[in-house]
Amino acid sequence: MPQIRLYATKLDVRDAVIFLTQDRGFTAFQLWSELDSPLMRYQSVDQLLTDFPIARKECEIALWHPQLMPKARPNRVSVDPKLCDGKSFRFHSIDFAMLHLSTGIYRSKKLTPCEFGLVTQKYYKDCGGRAKIDWRMLNAEFNAIRKHFETISVGKVDGCLVMPDAFRLVNSGATLTESTRAGFDRYGIRDIKMA
Repeated sequence: MPQIRLYATKLDVRDAVIFLTQDRGFTAFQLWSELDSPLMRYQSVDQLLTDFPIARKECEIALWHPQLMPKARPNRVSVDPKLCDGKSFRFHSIDFAMLHLSTGIYRSKKLTPCEFGLVTQKYYKDCGGRAKIDWRMLNAEFNAIRKHFETISVGKVDGCLVMPDAFRLVNSGATLTESTRAGFDRYGIRDIKMA
């Protein structure tokens, strides 16, 4: 899956989602609904940020574009009520929302990266996808998004873009890392290759 990896705070994620929804025409959905609940389609960035505790725990958001992706039809999946407190189903947006955002975590003055991933044609077909999609246009859109993030980033560290508010966080003593667990490299202000 093609990815854009970046260190981003909640403010940076907010700016990214505003860019994607207002400037590029995407709509944000939950990747998976809560048990026995419909799939949430976010009406505003503020609603999305209220529902997702971005930076306190990893969150997964699906982004859908009406001209580039299949019709928005949530897929219902059965779950075992014995294992799910009596609940029997949930929905996902994997079949129609081709751009996924997994947010990073900020804990103990350590920030982990966010990832924007684009579903590939092979993955889509392997999962049973049958809608006609202009993959060339979808990839061109993803590359335009990548270029935008590269343009507004402050620099890079270990292959990940560093977004403006994440850079401010590092300037105030936080570190960038792949994981908040021990044993992973920690990157500070001197490790960032400025753009």
